[in-house]
Amino acid sequence: MTSRTKRLAAAVAALLCACLAPVLGAPAAAESAGSPNPREARRDACLGWMHAGYPSGIDEKSCRSEFALPSAFLFACARGLERGFRDGTDRDACALYFAAESVRMRNGYVRD
Repeated sequence: MTSRTKRLAAAVAALLCACLAPVLGAPAAAESAGSPNPREARRDACLGWMHAGYPSGIDEKSCRSEFALPSAFLFACARGLERGFRDGTDRDACALYFAAESVRMRNGYVRD
């Protein structure tokens, strides 16, 4: 693996951690008590779709806004990086995505 690929893999891992930290926090009180919670079931479904791909654009938009989830494209790029991209266009699309997200991160709000 080249140093450029290693840096990109580290950036992908950091972005995944930053995006998932708020979503994968401590369990809710209702969940720990064992009672069924429809919101938790919805969150679990959304998390699964986030990794495998959303069934529709409506579901993706709903899940992303309700639970502040990252794009499923992020995971498709991570898979491409690990397993190989289907073609150069996919690789270039992922590179553009991460370049734009990198700029967005640098301009992000820093809490005091």
